[in-house]
Amino acid sequence: MTATTTSIRPRKSPRPSLWWIAPVLLAVVAAVFVLNLAQSVPSRDVIAVQNPTGAFVTVNVKGDRGGWLGLGTVDPKSRAEFGSVADQGQVWHFRLSVGPDRIGEIVRTKDQLERSGWKITIPDDAADQLRVERRSH
Repeated sequence: MTATTTSIRPRKSPRPSLWWIAPVLLAVVAAVFVLNLAQSVPSRDVIAVQNPTGAFVTVNVKGDRGGWLGLGTVDPKSRAEFGSVADQGQVWHFRLSVGPDRIGEIVRTKDQLERSGWKITIPDDAADQLRVERRSH
């Protein structure tokens, strides 16, 4: 009879799993993209708007290019602060309205806004014309 020999092969060490690399790489790329995007849109922390009128005044802003950005509404005889406003460039246009009626526009350069501490005041008589127009209808 012939003797049979059996040899046992040593187990191969398991290969490290690399399935996690793609999601981690994607997350890193997304984080870098978001950080670059956030840094590319300059903004002011706060723009303060003083409203001495007796009307609720809605304020929108835009630069020389682009569309209007709604800041919000300032209560009568009060002050409101609007945060994280995108930089509008060298010239800022503030459009003032009461309801659907536009009552005026304030134009300031960036330098003027910086000197004033990023504050604008709605003219006292801004809503007066609106009252006259409504009485005549």
